[in-house]
Amino acid sequence: MNDLQADGAARRIAVLLPNWIGDCVMATPCLRAMRRRFPIPHEIIGVMQPYVADVLRGTSWLDQVVLYDRKSPDPVRRFGGVARTLRRLAVDTFVLTPNSLSSAWLAWRSGARQRIGYARNGRSLLLTQRLAAPRSGGKFTPVSAVDYYLELAYALGCAAEPRRMELATTPEDRAAADAVWRRYGLDRAQRVIVLSTGGAFGAA
Repeated sequence: MNDLQADGAARRIAVLLPNWIGDCVMATPCLRAMRRRFPIPHEIIGVMQPYVADVLRGTSWLDQVVLYDRKSPDPVRRFGGVARTLRRLAVDTFVLTPNSLSSAWLAWRSGARQRIGYARNGRSLLLTQRLAAPRSGGKFTPVSAVDYYLELAYALGCAAEPRRMELATTPEDRAAADAVWRRYGLDRAQRVIVLSTGGAFGAA
């Protein structure tokens, strides 16, 4: 892939991120690889759920965030509104981390000329660059989501990237954490283990 568009303009790349926070964290090596390959003035636009945006706040890989929630009362955040926003932003490339047909339809509706994703769930015709999901004996083979998402970055021309997952904090995050420490009388020198004992999906 050329760094610049045919008219010499910088690239404008949209990335549709996973809906689940854990999966989003596992997509961070992919985002980091894309940022290394396409530094400013190229633009990387993250398309994501509002709560996913909260998790990625403080990182430096995205130039812009488009909030996407198909059940939102705000029409700008639903499918049609997001498609119109992306068309207005004139994205030229769309990278899909989800495997759904609807995500490929959104990429097509965005007007992006290049649409990269895995060829699953009957959506191949909506993609311009199709990756084959790992299979064994005709069945999909489970792989680490980190590697699964990194393959999308490699399809975009990115160099090999360490698999290390990464998040960042904002001053507001640190202030909120300090408030919790004070509330429970925790010593800053202590090591504290935090457990999240619930999940929204099955055995998670």
